[in-house]
Amino acid sequence: MIQIAYYERGYMGARVQVRDDGATKVFEVEPGRIYHIKAMQILGRNDLPAEAMSTAPTVGDVYSDARISDWIGVVNSQYNRALHRWSVRCDHATADCTIQVGPDTGVRCDATGDCTIEVGPDSHPPQPK
Repeated sequence: MIQIAYYERGYMGARVQVRDDGATKVFEVEPGRIYHIKAMQILGRNDLPAEAMSTAPTVGDVYSDARISDWIGVVNSQYNRALHRWSVRCDHATADCTIQVGPDTGVRCDATGDCTIEVGPDSHPPQPK
């Protein structure tokens, strides 16, 4: 849970180790770098009104999948759009993330462990490494 809390705040490389220290447990956290949004891409037809785009996560924001999901929820409910899926690809060397939003993204992981994550009613959150 601690690792997920850090992940939600943009610390995509956070590592948590637990060790027993007698009657207590000690949690050692190495948060790593904060990841930021490098690009936000709308796939397919992008006819969203300027008002909807003005509230979208933007370049330079701290990466947060909760923030992206919340924005997609607002767009879907207020503007009757079908942006049910999104994906993220993070560059661990630069701590930058590129986000794609649209109807046709999916889940794929490459050899480096970078994953494209599908978010929807039948999907599951990514598991920390």
